[in-house]
Order: sequence, then C-alpha cells, then structure tokens
Amino acid sequence: MNKTHLAKALGLPKQRITEYEKRGMPVDDVGRAEHWLRANITPRAPRKGVTQARLPPPDVTPQAENETWEAVLIRCRRTERIAGEALQNAFDAGDVALLDRLQTSHSKAVTARADAERLASAVRVSTGEMMHRTNVRKIINEIMIPLREEVRALPITERARCNPDHPHIAGEALTAWVNRLCLRISTLETKL
Repeated sequence: MNKTHLAKALGLPKQRITEYEKRGMPVDDVGRAEHWLRANITPRAPRKGVTQARLPPPDVTPQAENETWEAVLIRCRRTERIAGEALQNAFDAGDVALLDRLQTSHSKAVTARADAERLASAVRVSTGEMMHRTNVRKIINEIMIPLREEVRALPITERARCNPDHPHIAGEALTAWVNRLCLRISTLETKL
C-alpha cells in the first residue's frame, strides 16, 4: 500500500502520513496505522464550533406544506455535507468518542439523501415530469418499429427511382446503408 492510498483511507493529508511515518507509524496496513494513531497521537482540541456543532437530524419529509421535493433533496445533501465535514474534523482532532457518534450521523444523512432522491424521482414520475424507463422504452419502440420496417423496405421500393438503369446496384447500396442504420439503432436500443 502506498502513502497516497493510506492517506485517502485514513482521511489525512499525504504530508501528515509522511510525518507520522517518521515518528513510527506503520504504512503497510490501514488497521495497524489506525491503531498506531489511537495509541500515539494525542487528540487536539476540536475546531471551534464545527465538531461540537449539533447536526440537524436527517429528515426526508417536507417540513412545510409548500416545501418542494427539490428543497428536501437540497436540505438532505446539505446535511450530508455538514455531517461529512464534522466527521473529518473529528478525525483530524483524534476524538474517537465523537467519531463514533458522527459516523452514525453521517450514515443516517447519506441514507436520508438517498431516500430523498428516490422519493423525488417517484414524485416526478407521478406528476408526469419524468417517465419510468420501461415507459420510455415502450414509446420509443412504438415509434421505432414502424420506422425501422419502412427503412428496411427502402432498398426494394426505391431502388428503381434511385438508379433506373441499374436498380440492382442502387438496391445493394441502399441495403448496405439500411444495415448500417439498423445496427446503430439497435445499439442505441440496448442502452435503454
């Protein structure tokens, strides 16, 4: 494991990892590094106001009659960000007790944000602002299948008009074009 990965796993700057390594922290295993940090680094006083701040409880229901689901989602994202920052500050301060409490709060905030996103999507679907994927696929198929059949018939129906002297040459060119077009359409359909 390199120092960059360890720094990311511990949520510390890479320079801090180098500093602690010089003081004896093992850098080959995250668990051993965490154990060394708990045993050797004295917790600093938390930054004023941030780690001691009371986190707003995650709530995915509108708090007022006129609050939109977009506002709920913004509120949940803000709560998640605040909880993440507080968690980082507690880690930087080395406050293990606060870390445990904030870990739970952050987990709840992440879950609340995910729930809010699902509910907001459901509301958009129910109001017709957004469509479910299966309905989109059904509509596209209703449009594309007749269009595809018409395009597939082009080489036969239009070859004489394209080249009256040599309709078979025009038919071959049109068939090649239709095959390429159908391949592109089917590629797009698989992405739905």
